[in-house]
Amino acid sequence: MAAAWLGLAALVVLAWAFAHPRWPQAAPPVQVPFSLPTEVRLLLTYAIAGAGMVPHMVYLGDFAIRALSFGSWIASAVFFSFGLGAISGTLTGGRSVDKLGADTALRLWLALQALALFFALLPFTASLFISSFLGGFFGIGITGVTIGWTRELTGPNAGLVWSQATAAFALAQATAGLVFAFVFAQTQSHIVLFAMGLALSIVAFGIAMVWRDRERTSI
Repeated sequence: MAAAWLGLAALVVLAWAFAHPRWPQAAPPVQVPFSLPTEVRLLLTYAIAGAGMVPHMVYLGDFAIRALSFGSWIASAVFFSFGLGAISGTLTGGRSVDKLGADTALRLWLALQALALFFALLPFTASLFISSFLGGFFGIGITGVTIGWTRELTGPNAGLVWSQATAAFALAQATAGLVFAFVFAQTQSHIVLFAMGLALSIVAFGIAMVWRDRERTSI
């Protein structure tokens, strides 16, 4: 396992070394005043939603094999379903923003991400497959939605704010990964991990809903 991760890291470094000199020169970002609470809302929502997806990204296969005794073939199919959902959600996310608007699309994505984690808690084989597909579709596809959300909320500052959102997402996932690993070491319970992911997803959904209402009230 260690050799596999080191090999992947080496491939990433080689790919970066090849691509970096060929990156196009981007124009400097245009600084336009916008609401700081709007930026904080975006960063918080995206970061907490990312932390809520750690159980699916890290523990899904192990959950299927060790907790549910599915066997490697079924566990592989479960994670394959997650991958199919991730591809589908990524392709659909941006279009949903165009059709529904950024706020509506994001609230839908967050609500269904919470539903994906809820399905993982149900003691049925079919529910885990539903959970894995929804987890990929809405948990990974939320990136495309958040890009559209960033552009709609921050305008010309979208590039700068999106880089901050990406950093917040990565930091939240890394921190959550450490916390989840500690909790799992203490409890040896996958259910606890998915319940924590569900709680985080609900918090992210609540932030999107409450802050939206406040903005409308102030207008």
